[in-house]
Amino acid sequence: ALMQRYLGLADAAWGARGQAGVVRELWRLPSDPRPETPLSSDIIGTWLGQCLGDCGVTPPLGQAWTRHSMRSGGATAALAIGVDPFTIARWGVWKSFNSVTLYVDPLVRGCSAAALFFRHLLKPTAEQWALP
Repeated sequence: ALMQRYLGLADAAWGARGQAGVVRELWRLPSDPRPETPLSSDIIGTWLGQCLGDCGVTPPLGQAWTRHSMRSGGATAALAIGVDPFTIARWGVWKSFNSVTLYVDPLVRGCSAAALFFRHLLKPTAEQWALP
């Protein structure tokens, strides 16, 4: 119910910008039916810029955030908490493993936010599989 309320408010806000339905598509689950017209990468880039602007967040001097920032950030966050690169490639739907290395920053440290979003991708340890 809370998510439905959020989506309704978000639709109204984005509708005022002429982009109704964008938020619903971004929150679509893999099991949800696919839209007839998928979101273009330009719409995702616009959505990212507007969200960050609304939050008062700007990129570092000399940098720019694009739609690829979301992909790169997710892959980097997953790697930072210990998700193996092959799992990142599979979940990121990269066509080749080498493509992943172009998107990740191995110098980024893990954090609780990264764990919140990506710990489900971690492989269980031997201790977790051990029977009592």
